[in-house]
Amino acid sequence: MKPSADTREFAVAALFFVAFTGNFWTQGQAVAGEVSYSVPAQFWNVNLGHHRARVEVAAAPAVWAHLPWRVQLEGMQNHQILVHNAATGQPVTNVVRAAADRMGGDVVFEAATAGEYFIYYLPLRPFGNMNDPSDYLPYACTADAGWRKAHQLTDPELAGGAWCKLPAATIREFQARSELDRFDPMEIIAAPTETKELLANHPQELLLFPEDRAHPIRMQQDLPLRWIKSGPGSAFAGEAQRHEYFAFQIGLHAPRQAANKITTAFTDLRAPDGAVIPAAALTCFNLGGTDCHGRPFTKVVNVPAGRIQALWFGVDVGKDQSPGTYTGTITVAAEGIAPQTVSLNLKVLPETIAERGDNEPWRHSRLRWLNSTAGAEDFIPEPYTPLKVTGGTIDCLGRRLTIGPDGLPAAIASQNAAVLAKPVGFIIEGPGGRLGFKPGKCEWLKRSDARVAWKCDSTSAAGILTCAAEMEYDGQVVYHLTFTPSADMGVKDMRLELPYRPEAAPFILGAGHPGGLRPKDFRWQWTGPFNSFWLGSVTAGLHCKLLGGGYTGPMVNLYHPAPPVTWGNSGQGGVTVRDEADSVMAAAYSGPRQLKAGQPLTFEFSLLITPAKPLDPQTHFLTRYYHCGDNWLKDGRGNDPAPGPEALAVRAGSAKRSQGLN
Repeated sequence: MKPSADTREFAVAALFFVAFTGNFWTQGQAVAGEVSYSVPAQFWNVNLGHHRARVEVAAAPAVWAHLPWRVQLEGMQNHQILVHNAATGQPVTNVVRAAADRMGGDVVFEAATAGEYFIYYLPLRPFGNMNDPSDYLPYACTADAGWRKAHQLTDPELAGGAWCKLPAATIREFQARSELDRFDPMEIIAAPTETKELLANHPQELLLFPEDRAHPIRMQQDLPLRWIKSGPGSAFAGEAQRHEYFAFQIGLHAPRQAANKITTAFTDLRAPDGAVIPAAALTCFNLGGTDCHGRPFTKVVNVPAGRIQALWFGVDVGKDQSPGTYTGTITVAAEGIAPQTVSLNLKVLPETIAERGDNEPWRHSRLRWLNSTAGAEDFIPEPYTPLKVTGGTIDCLGRRLTIGPDGLPAAIASQNAAVLAKPVGFIIEGPGGRLGFKPGKCEWLKRSDARVAWKCDSTSAAGILTCAAEMEYDGQVVYHLTFTPSADMGVKDMRLELPYRPEAAPFILGAGHPGGLRPKDFRWQWTGPFNSFWLGSVTAGLHCKLLGGGYTGPMVNLYHPAPPVTWGNSGQGGVTVRDEADSVMAAAYSGPRQLKAGQPLTFEFSLLITPAKPLDPQTHFLTRYYHCGDNWLKDGRGNDPAPGPEALAVRAGSAKRSQGLN
């Protein structure tokens, strides 16, 4: 289990009660009965963690509180315990953790005054910035040595359990800092004895636990106490509005042996009046769907012995679906294990939901987005126009790319202004100089209004250089250059050369340069979170992004991914921009390396011809942009900006990112 500061699934957790049954803690006056869970009206300081217990005590030099927290986190004895006076907010110094494990903990502290105290049992280590990973504060006893000795709380004395005879605190409830931090009900673990008893009463090889979407299944190794109380189930009932994408779960537990190759099968859902929700409207997201390219796929799900697997299902309720109660079945099976059937009872209400339910995250209707084909089709938004191919020339909105015999750009123009002084080149420099390649025939792989793809092979005695590229309607071209050597060889450099016309490259931005007039000689070697550069003017330019393999580049300057292996080459790669006699040469080099016969090496990059859209200076300069921080629509002095901005940049982490601009 990770700290609660990590991203979690949205859930609306119901008020939940848990009866504690223990072993050691049944001595003395340990808490018995039910403990409730809640969220306070106001956040507390995040450094105190996300979980606390509210206890009531009488004033005493030392009191004992038992906390049956039932968490799945291992090593609870290694985490700090903080006690604060609820009335004053002041921390208590004399605190000793007497015992702790996943089921519960025992805390002894000095109660100088009677009343309520907060016991924070998973406080966080303070972190410096948003990239500093959160962690739990390690345990350190802050109690005075004399106080510990007076109450038999020294380390050797704790095992004797004398603290059980101290005045006992009354636990009122557990609290989570926010709804998203709640452990209840799905992360309140069952005791080993409770799990053993459940399994003894249910000898099946598969145990199924239907669950509402409001209670996302979060644990894979521990059964929730909620399931101990309810037991395995063979029926699920829910309510959906018309046009809602209704999501729910079935928890699958393989208690004794692995459950491999899980399968599910659906029947139609039928109403008494003959209305039907067809089986095709049901899906199990775990077992397959549609990938990001719009292609169907299937997955094999294996559940190891003793583990839990959440199976998420969806029912696509039609906009015109007749109201009524629909019933059907879901059959869950595994290899070599008898299938089990869950009856599904879905009541369709007469109301029609807005946005398919997507605007209410707790419904989990957005799960269907996993199978969405939106964006996969060749749709061209305004103001872009369809690509036009004439011979080896591709025209897009206001720009033109001419493909050379090797597949690389021979010419680029924007707004009728030439960008390149000569063709783009990919140079492989061996011990004897540049390798010469003989281009083969270019092959069109795809030609549509939205994208055009091509491939060219160039050969030499040293090997084959394959150029594969795809251009989209917005003027971006993605290249994959793959060199496969015919023999082991060493190279001095493998580089991309972009020869700009001087009038098309007065400005530079990127590769560590903050932007401005281009210097006559610029050099950069993968320092900082950068992977691209742009040279251009107002009317014409070219942006180059260096990619490769699984590398996607930095999203913002907070991330520092390692450079692509091909371009970075263990710190030997970089970019130079320098004036030449008739051009401005931008070169992305990779430096010397050894190549193995038959082992391909791929260099990936993208080019974007600029400007990508027609310029409209009057509108652009009249539009005010506001970058939103935590001071929502305030200037640096806390005042409302006037007049209001026309465009608002809302960043991740903004305290008010969910609010709109009126």
